[in-house]
Amino acid sequence: MKQCTFLAAILFCITGSLYSQIPQTISWQGILQDADSKNLSGTYSLTVKLYDVATGGTAIWNETHSSVVIADGLVNLTLGSVTPFSINFADEYWLEITVGSGTPLPRIKLSSVPYALHSKTAESFNETDPTWSGNANTTGTISRSGKVGIGTSSPTALLHIFDSETTAGDVLFVGNIDWTTPRNPPTSGAGTRMMWYPDKAAIRAGYVSGNHWDMSNIGMSSVAMGYNTIASDHGATAFGSGTEASGYGSTAFGILTTAPGNVATAFGNNTSSTGIATTATGHSTTASGDYSFSMGYGTQALGQFSLSMGKETSALSGYEVVLGSYNTEYVPENAFGWSENDRLFVIGNGVGDFAPSNAMTVLKNGKVGIGTENPTHHLDVEGQIRIRGGNPDTGKVLTSNSLGVATWEIPQSETDPTWTGTPNETSSIGRTGKVGIGIINPQNQLHINSWNVFSGILMTNDASGTTMDDGLLLGTQYQDDEPNNRYAIILNNENSKLIIGTNNNNAGDLTILPGGNTGIGTSTPSTRLDVNGQIRIRGGSPGTGKLLTSDAVGLASWQPVAISVDDNNFSGDGSSASPLKMKQMGASNGQVLKWNGSMWWPYNDNEGISLPYYEQCSTNVGFVIHNEKGIAVEGLVTSTTNIGGGTGVMGESRMDNGTGIYALASSTGSGTTYALRAESKSGNGFGLRAAASHTTGNNYGVWGSSASSQGHGVIGENSSSTGTTYGVRGIVNSSAGFSGFFTGGKFHVTGSVGIGTVNPGAGLHLKGSGFPSSFMYIESNTGQDAGLRIYEGSIDKWHIFNNSNQAGLQIYNTGGETAIFAKQSNAFVGLGTTAPTQKLDVNGNARFRSIGSGAYFGVVNRTSDGTLTTATSDIRFKENILTLENSLERVKQLRGVSFTWKSNPEYGTRIGFIAQEFEKVVPELVFTNPDDGFMGINYAEMTAVLVEAMKEQQTIIDEQNKRILNQQNEIDELKLKYEKLFQLLSNK
Repeated sequence: MKQCTFLAAILFCITGSLYSQIPQTISWQGILQDADSKNLSGTYSLTVKLYDVATGGTAIWNETHSSVVIADGLVNLTLGSVTPFSINFADEYWLEITVGSGTPLPRIKLSSVPYALHSKTAESFNETDPTWSGNANTTGTISRSGKVGIGTSSPTALLHIFDSETTAGDVLFVGNIDWTTPRNPPTSGAGTRMMWYPDKAAIRAGYVSGNHWDMSNIGMSSVAMGYNTIASDHGATAFGSGTEASGYGSTAFGILTTAPGNVATAFGNNTSSTGIATTATGHSTTASGDYSFSMGYGTQALGQFSLSMGKETSALSGYEVVLGSYNTEYVPENAFGWSENDRLFVIGNGVGDFAPSNAMTVLKNGKVGIGTENPTHHLDVEGQIRIRGGNPDTGKVLTSNSLGVATWEIPQSETDPTWTGTPNETSSIGRTGKVGIGIINPQNQLHINSWNVFSGILMTNDASGTTMDDGLLLGTQYQDDEPNNRYAIILNNENSKLIIGTNNNNAGDLTILPGGNTGIGTSTPSTRLDVNGQIRIRGGSPGTGKLLTSDAVGLASWQPVAISVDDNNFSGDGSSASPLKMKQMGASNGQVLKWNGSMWWPYNDNEGISLPYYEQCSTNVGFVIHNEKGIAVEGLVTSTTNIGGGTGVMGESRMDNGTGIYALASSTGSGTTYALRAESKSGNGFGLRAAASHTTGNNYGVWGSSASSQGHGVIGENSSSTGTTYGVRGIVNSSAGFSGFFTGGKFHVTGSVGIGTVNPGAGLHLKGSGFPSSFMYIESNTGQDAGLRIYEGSIDKWHIFNNSNQAGLQIYNTGGETAIFAKQSNAFVGLGTTAPTQKLDVNGNARFRSIGSGAYFGVVNRTSDGTLTTATSDIRFKENILTLENSLERVKQLRGVSFTWKSNPEYGTRIGFIAQEFEKVVPELVFTNPDDGFMGINYAEMTAVLVEAMKEQQTIIDEQNKRILNQQNEIDELKLKYEKLFQLLSNK
């Protein structure tokens, strides 16, 4: 190989850090010629070495650049790109280049660019203060044993920053928080320090004797100051001595306070807040129930939402408030919620741990105790009470008016000396005169008077006889002067018999049972009036053979029997032949009583209205009316004006399980029969109306039942072809009622269904004024799916449902292929996938048929896992920045092509590259789709290669222009010399 020579070299430093002393790479350019001074062109291998001596010695750094493209002698190398530098460029070095396996070229002394020279000058600046130690131009630590002043020449602290301007003197510490893998803090263990820890955005200041401020005890965005303080959770704050805030957003101030609860606060000395959002302040207080508060000395708020104040008080149940000192403790029924028997408010008045007591105790059921901790009444007082109001005085008694207002009154004294016995003992009290209760001038031996509505005597004989609802009550009722409002009362308030008897008849001549059944001569009456024996009715004109009948208002009287049939008289004479019998009319078995136009007569004809009185009837039927073809029973109510109410036919049963009217169509044939048919011809009438009037119980207005496999329990029909008609209509007045309630089976509607609208516009039309009436809820059991299925004919086309297993909303087609899936936990949407990892996750191709023009912030980029992001070129996101090399040579190796797509020929002729060819030249810009294996090119980033290629090409052009200019100058100089030489020769 011909000997190579080096004509010129330009060196400059491009660094990727703030340390100009140690560049990461050095860009080197030069012209390489052979021994004949001709510029070299081609691909060569260049070995570059650095020496710290001009000749000889051992290389302290070297690297080899293979396949270096040299065009017309121009060489471009990035030193340090193969073997990183590890030397100090503050010293002098010489560069040696070897082409291939040839002889090394003469060494070149390195020189620096201006800013590097400036750094060199800074390095050589003399520090007159001899206390500085360390090397300022290395990456090692620079230390100083004296004081440092910024803005002041006389610092009074190790670091003293001063500025007299009102808007100056700022100190800024900037760092980046690391939520996932924060580094260790600058220092750990015991010591005195003030520390800003940017990886967790935390501040520490004070002294610790152990690991209190190690990384494991430093919470994100936390602050801890003082002595042995710990703030170990997110947003925690600990100030003072021995304080610890270990809950999320917790605060611990003072001495030995702890706040392990989330958003808990502890102030004072030795206080503890362990529950959520609790507060403990004072000395040795504890707030452990969530949202509780304790303050004072030794107080405890253990119940949820409780409050404890004072000295050594304890609030043990939910919502309990305790004040004072040393209240009594108990075992609450519910420390977290509301229990009627637990305490609500307590005032403690104890004097120590061994003498606790409560001045007042209020339970959650409203009972108040004074001097007792277990009140059993709304006011329960242990000890005497003093009532200062109401004119108190010696000997007065406490009485109340009708409103319950109590006053002290002087009791009436008994001055008659004839009283004997002691009134407050069980011995008898006797008096020879008249006794008045409620009256001072009694009219009888015992005269009871009251100015109230009721006055009387209450007699009881057991412990329950203490209220007006017990015992036997004898008295009078007086409401006003009207006779109807004044009456005497004999009332048995017990749930037992009222007996009135004579001659020591304890069974009773007259017995009234609870419920009103009255017995005469019997103590167990079974009806409203039950008489054991005959009765005699003296009124109403009694006579032999007469019957007791009543008029329209129920007034009974004795009337003679006089019935005439076909001139045969049957009178009620009391004989066995007195009742009317069809047999006496000559009827035979099976004949019916029929009206022939003028009289009733027995006939064999079963048509028309018939009374089979003579025919033997069912034992459970009181009266049978039979008609073979016509109407068996017809009832008619009429008047001259036909105005008012009336009942055509009425049936009544008074039995517990009876039937008022029983209708039966007993034919088993195929005809259309009606067990009961009702018709109304009124414009506002009801064909059939039934009511269950009792206000309690599980009763039914109408009950329809069918035993047929094709039958109908109830059917409603409106035959009109116009108007707003109703087949079946249900109405309720209760907001919790059901106008329609169906259980089991299916619900079928041929027409449209309207919910909230009477004009449904679709098969199902839901209308409401807003949430929730305009919403439709679809609910399933926990862990089960709920949704909709859409059919086309009998084929299910789409399923829209909540997929409980995948925890999201899913839409899939007949083949079970997922079209859309929305994740419940993060609202990510997947197209063709049920496991989206981005806001929109597409499993497959996506097509945008039309994209509008407009301003945008960046292009869309697809990462290796398919995630689409906007492209950015911000230097804040970049590192390891290197200038592209050999870009021109790469561009020269690329082949631009025109083509058409096989699957989309309609796109026409396109221009681009072949990815497989492109990968061999610029592999960094070629990617492979992980789903289908097809290759693609990142055309956007190709611009960087083209820019550097143009710059390299421009460098070659500039060098060529320089050579042309130099050659032109040489030619001009030679021409000038030639002209001078020619003149000299011409003059000779």
